[in-house]
Amino acid sequence: MEIDTGWGDSDSGNNDETQTGQSADAQLAKKLVRYALACDFSRTPIRRDGIKERALKSNSQPKIGSGAYILTSTLPEKYRSAAILTPSMIPSPDDEATYVGFYTMVVALIMLNNGELGDQKLKNYLLRMNADRNVSNEKTEVTLKKMEKHGYVMRKVERPSLGQDSEQTTTTWHVGPRAKEEIGVEGIMGFISEVYGGLNEKLESKLKASLGIKDGRGAQDAAQPVASSSRQE
Repeated sequence: MEIDTGWGDSDSGNNDETQTGQSADAQLAKKLVRYALACDFSRTPIRRDGIKERALKSNSQPKIGSGAYILTSTLPEKYRSAAILTPSMIPSPDDEATYVGFYTMVVALIMLNNGELGDQKLKNYLLRMNADRNVSNEKTEVTLKKMEKHGYVMRKVERPSLGQDSEQTTTTWHVGPRAKEEIGVEGIMGFISEVYGGLNEKLESKLKASLGIKDGRGAQDAAQPVASSSRQE
């Protein structure tokens, strides 16, 4: 006499459910990767709302935190080269080089001023470098707004309380999340090293104090060229 326990059908059903779940997860992962790459290509912040709309949809969770993300490269250092990975969508190589140089300089100024730079002080720096009105063929204010949009800098405006003098409004500039990821402290050390043609012991000591570097790395270890940052990948 044969007894049909139904176990075979149950196993088959479980396998089908597992495969279906894995397939759904794989599709979600692919959508998320495509969205992240598209955002990075155009230097657009990866936002939670965009992930919900483009990838998660019905699987989305309640909003927590700022809802913005930065794509991070996990490639080995030897593969982080502009000859292998070209920069994001750009108008032209010359315009890209100008933009990279300008935002790296501004980020360096902010970091060397303890991570916060007053608006007037930034304008004074730009005036000394003849960049207070234009950056290449673009208005300086337009370039700064683009840097804000791309996440290289953040502009913080503190307005006076109701009834106080409106002239007391203060504007400060801070390092943005994309700059922290793509440039970082080592990128700034490398940038300054390139400008000065190398770092002597005295300059290196001052830079480390300004940038808050407390480890025992020397100039050769810390001063990596800016071209090795993920923006130049």
